[in-house]
Amino acid sequence: MAPADATVVAIAARQQGMVSASQLVAAGFDSRAVARRCASGWFARRHRGVYQVGPIAGPLAAEAAALLACGKRAVLSHRTAAALMGLRTRAQGEPVEVIVLGRTSTAHRGVLPHRVRSLAVEDVGRLHGLPITSPLARCSTSPPRCPSLNSHGWSRRPSRNARPLAPLCSGRSNVGTAGPGRRDSAPSCVPTRSPRSRARRRSGVS
Repeated sequence: MAPADATVVAIAARQQGMVSASQLVAAGFDSRAVARRCASGWFARRHRGVYQVGPIAGPLAAEAAALLACGKRAVLSHRTAAALMGLRTRAQGEPVEVIVLGRTSTAHRGVLPHRVRSLAVEDVGRLHGLPITSPLARCSTSPPRCPSLNSHGWSRRPSRNARPLAPLCSGRSNVGTAGPGRRDSAPSCVPTRSPRSRARRRSGVS
């Protein structure tokens, strides 16, 4: 296996079998390399800028793909969050619901975004390696209050105050990472085009 392919496989293993276009570019892929692997069946496009690597996806592949498609400022929310916590059963064909900080102009099939201007750190935790909000707290500025959160593996990010969610504004992917990430002292998160995004546009991978 080529080094670039091995790198992508390692990334996908942490993200339910999914990778983003920016991650492919960072690993050394261009549009022709991606097209060849799509033609061979090794890559399968799930959303614009999101690919499944290999024939087998993880049990939360749809959720991971939705997060990657919506960007670093997205977290699982609403009915999807409740289903992951075991508070409800997800219906077949139900869209993946995410809260997205700021604006996103691209619509993705099977994804229902809820756009907000800010999201408090206390309202976000991680479950199965994916960023997730309490289905009760959603976008409130107070910490989520749900007696069943701890029993379902809820892990809240520590915070001294209710700043807007900085880890989603950092340059790292929010899928499959476990660290608390950096905090942003700015009062709100304004979408900007990152160097990786510019590199992805130059490479032609989308």
